Amino acid sequence: MSDQVDNLQRLIRDLVRENADLRTKLTYAEDAASKGDLARQNASGMEIRIKELEDENKELREALEGMMKGQVIEDGAVTVRSGPHPEDILRAHKVLTKPT
Repeated sequence: MSDQVDNLQRLIRDLVRENADLRTKLTYAEDAASKGDLARQNASGMEIRIKELEDENKELREALEGMMKGQVIEDGAVTVRSGPHPEDILRAHKVLTKPT
């Protein structure tokens, strides 16, 4: 009977130790998963911001190309001039150097 009790106590200790190890592994796995979720969310946000910046860059490039051809777009209307106007160059410079 004493051997059975000793074996059961040993089995209980082993199971408690294994359970503690599994809880530790679960904690690490949950932590890694939460960091992975956060990284995916951040990456998604960055992808959206990159797309916004690409669109903004395209608009600025088109506006600058138009200015260099003498076409100025103001309030949706296109004005044609012969060559870039100094004011347009200054306006383009302000837009391009504006902090985002």
